[in-house]
Amino acid sequence: MVYFSFFGKKISVFILIVSIFFGIQAEGSPWADKKKEKFEPVVRVKNAAVGVFQEQAARFERLMDEGKRLLREEMDYEGATKKFEEARSLAKTRVQKADVAYYLSLVYYS
Repeated sequence: MVYFSFFGKKISVFILIVSIFFGIQAEGSPWADKKKEKFEPVVRVKNAAVGVFQEQAARFERLMDEGKRLLREEMDYEGATKKFEEARSLAKTRVQKADVAYYLSLVYYS
């Protein structure tokens, strides 16, 4: 009888620890029955930079197209250089910078 009571205490402590562990896991699990609340930031900020970057990208493309046209069709190297230099100041990505450098090298080579 003494053995049973000692073994029973160990089992009850083990069950208590396991139930606490699974209770903690259940609260943090994605399957927990919680309200799905939409995340709302504390501070709302108007994101005006998106429009600025789109306008800048469109202007970059226009300058590149004008520079390519001047280089290929009219062979106006000075005008093409001005367009590509202005496009270089607007280039933000590595691809844009590489395109500008490539066409500038063609103008300088010509």
